[in-house]
This record gives sequence, structure tokens and C-alpha cells, in this order.
Amino acid sequence: MSWLRETRLILLLGFRNALIRPMLPAIVILGFMAVVLVMVSVLSIGHGLGNTFANSGSQDVAMVMSSGAFAEGVSHLSEADVQALGSEPGVAQGAQGPVVSPELITTVEVPKRGSGVVSNVIMRGVTAAAFQTHPKVHVIVGRMFRSGVHEVIVGQQAVREYQDLSLGSKLHSGNDTWTVVGIFASNGSIHESEIWTDAQGLQTAFNLGNSYSSAYVKMISPSAFKSFAAAVNKDPRLNVQVQTEKSYYSKFGTGASQIINSAGMAITILMALGAVIGAINLMYTHLASRIREMATLRAVGFRRVSVLSAVMLEGLVFGLIGGLAGGVVSYLVFNGYQAGTIAGAVTQVDFQFAVTGSLLIGGIVFALIMGFFGGLFPAIRAARLPVAKALREA
Repeated sequence: MSWLRETRLILLLGFRNALIRPMLPAIVILGFMAVVLVMVSVLSIGHGLGNTFANSGSQDVAMVMSSGAFAEGVSHLSEADVQALGSEPGVAQGAQGPVVSPELITTVEVPKRGSGVVSNVIMRGVTAAAFQTHPKVHVIVGRMFRSGVHEVIVGQQAVREYQDLSLGSKLHSGNDTWTVVGIFASNGSIHESEIWTDAQGLQTAFNLGNSYSSAYVKMISPSAFKSFAAAVNKDPRLNVQVQTEKSYYSKFGTGASQIINSAGMAITILMALGAVIGAINLMYTHLASRIREMATLRAVGFRRVSVLSAVMLEGLVFGLIGGLAGGVVSYLVFNGYQAGTIAGAVTQVDFQFAVTGSLLIGGIVFALIMGFFGGLFPAIRAARLPVAKALREA
């Protein structure tokens, strides 16, 4: 018999024994499945959060904050700053003049759906120019808020995540009450986690005078950003920092994703070590119940390499089954799962878990690696065990 035929026969015999005594193989598979489930589900958090930030921002919009501010929530710009920005080179012109969107952000406390836990949600005060610098934002239900009255529109992710933000609801903050008159989408960007209202109304409600948190400036083209930034940095009227809107959000997205992915891989590796050790012990036990069978095969002429290959392939098959099961369960349970996290300065970012094809393939490959090492040492023992000793142990 050829090596391949011998290996196939031993492998089929092993699977038949697994069907007769399924407990040990099932435990091995469940261990691999659990590791893949944790790995894919945790890493899908980083992918989902990364997608949210990747969908936020544009290369042809400059974001200006006060010098030294690391996030909008700790930045302060004056009306004079905003006026000066409109006079710099490279700024796009609209019907009302330079397209500069001064924006004010603060946070309001809103209870989460289900748990009722109170979280900070960004409330952003904007002017009409905001819908030119953020063109993806569009109302999908209800209508736009009116200036001069306490009306808001709410991002669709925030509506899913929090209570009291559905159309027609009343939002209470201090002595002020705001009516939700519309729900907006923004192509999955971070703005879908926010509440938007009139900038002047927000300034009045929070006694903030004419101050803003940041300014978004539309460029005539992405290439115009460099000359705009150089002019801003040289302007003695301004003490600000400038970057593209895309780079601002990418900075937070990359940092958050790296932290989550690193933590996820650390947890996965620790679990994998436990699963592999458990699989080795269980494969040894499974093998011990087949000692007479292995010895008999060796006695009738089956080669060591065939026994070694078959036992290792068993481990790989168990890993493959566990990996596929873990991937399917993680996709069905976690893909699109709504969640929220802290990013930037005390802001809540809502996003959806993203179980991607690359994550599923990575999980299966990881399970095959665990199956390989789980079957390696039992396979070596099975191949090396002398026939006479094996028959006596049986």
C-alpha cells in the first residue's frame, strides 16, 4: 500500500472511532471553536470602530482647532478666528462667501437603551455652512432643525443606542428642553453618533458667548490644503493648528483600533495556549483508547509515517471544524452588533462590529495552527511507540 492510502485508511478509522466515542473529539473541537469565537468577535470591534472613523472626514476639508488642543472638546476659537480663516488662500467660495463652518460641541447625558446607563453624547452646534463641509450628512426621517428654537436632529446610530432620541422625543439638559425633529445619516461616519442643532442656540443655552470649538474649512481642492495650512501658520492673527479632517479622525481611529486589536490578540493567544494544551491532553487520551488499534496496524505493515500523518491530520480536521464553527457563530451573533466606546475627549462613539472575510479566514487559519500543534505530540508518540509495548499497554 502507498503512504497516501495507508494514511487515508488510518484517518477514516480514526473518524469512525470519533463517531463511536464522540465526547473527546467534541471537547477538542469546542475548545478550538471558543478560541476562534473570542478572536473574531474581539477583533471585529477594532474593524468596526476603524470603519466608522475611516468613513469620517475628507481630504478637501481642513479642520482648525486652537493651538495645543488634542480634540475638539478642549479647543476654543473666537468669531475673529473664524473670520480670519475665510480670508486665507485655497478656501472654496459658496453663495454666502467662504465656506467656513464654525462648530461648537458640548456633551449631554443620555441613558442607553435597555440598561439605562447614562453616557455622554456629543451635541454639535452648526451653521448652514456645515452641510457644505459635511456633505454626507442628510436627514432621512423628519426635517431639518430651525434656527432660534430648541430643535435638534439626531444621528441614526445614536437613535439606535440611546433612549429619548427618537423622532418627536424631548431631550432635557439642565434647564433646557430640545425637541427631536429629524434623524440623519452620514454614510456610517462618526457624526451618526451625535446630536446636531443651531450653533447660536447652543451658545445661548450654555452661556458660551460667541466661542466655537473648531472650524471646518472647505478647500477648492485637496491639493490646496498645503498652501492654506502654510498661510494659517504664518498669520499673526491666528494661534491655531490645522490638519485635514481625514487625518484628524484617522488619528483617533488608528489608535483605538490598535489598542483593541492588541488586547484582542493577547487574550486570543492566552486562550489558544490553553486550548492547545487541552487538545494535546485530550488527543493523548483519545489515542490511548486506540493503542491496540494502532499496534495492530503497525503489526500488519502500516508505516510509522502513515500513523504520524493520520493523527496529525485528525488534529487539523478538528481545528478546521472548530474554526468554521467559531467563524459562523461569531458572524451570526456579532456582525452588525451595535456598541459604543469612548474616543477623543469624553465623547461616545457608536459603531457596529464588523466580522469581515479576512477575520473569518484568519480565525480558521489560527484554528488549523492550534489543530496542528494539538495533534503533533500525540502523533509523534503514536508513531514511535513500539508495537510490542503498545500491545501490552492495550
